Amino acid sequence: MTALDDVRSLRESLATEFDDLYADLEHMAEAVRAAVASPGPVDATAAVGPFDEHQLQAMRDQAIDLLSRRKMADGAGFIFDPDRIAIAEQLIQWQVRSQAGGFEPYGFVYDADSTEYYDFMRLPWFETPRRTGGSTLAGPYLDYLGVDDYVLTATVPIASGGVFVGVAGADIPVSTLERVVLARCRGLDVAVALVTAEDRIVCSNSAHYLPGDRLPQDPESGTRMSLPTRVPTLAVQWGTMQSA
Repeated sequence: MTALDDVRSLRESLATEFDDLYADLEHMAEAVRAAVASPGPVDATAAVGPFDEHQLQAMRDQAIDLLSRRKMADGAGFIFDPDRIAIAEQLIQWQVRSQAGGFEPYGFVYDADSTEYYDFMRLPWFETPRRTGGSTLAGPYLDYLGVDDYVLTATVPIASGGVFVGVAGADIPVSTLERVVLARCRGLDVAVALVTAEDRIVCSNSAHYLPGDRLPQDPESGTRMSLPTRVPTLAVQWGTMQSA
């Protein structure tokens, strides 16, 4: 195989990982859409919930099922629009991997009076689906006061009658994605970087190209190929690259 064949194989395998993740998130979102659907006329101001214990357990089970099958993800679940949720305590339904090897709930503080206030409504993983009605991949970013890790967050919108009520989402730690990429780059004799639409490096098989650095897209810096994912995600750049 040539270097180009190897890069294409990496690109296709990563695209499959992301497409499978988004398919799971869409399935999760659809289950909640059905749970919050109103049989009558849609009221854009109506509260979502309250959810009963059976519905909450179903959300937990769906998040755990995703984490069990998608090893790149470290956290998953549902986050609802604070302006729409009936009970504030049900705002965030999130599961993470525990140190013991299982799964456990993870809470965030959504209280403007708290020093740990997690104002997620302005973050791209929530704001973009709310504004556009489409799925997104946000980051990488330091999720300060969230999971406090450097992550990418994939989200799918949840709507009832066309009205946004929240997202189904999953966090991918950059460190985990880096391990996946490095394992699949073994034996490659070219530099490869995974980059965002904003030209930021997510991870690379070269110590010269660090996460967060800008990598220009031009013929002299290498060849860039977007991952062929259904939801726009990342791109692979390879060749002779110079960080900016």
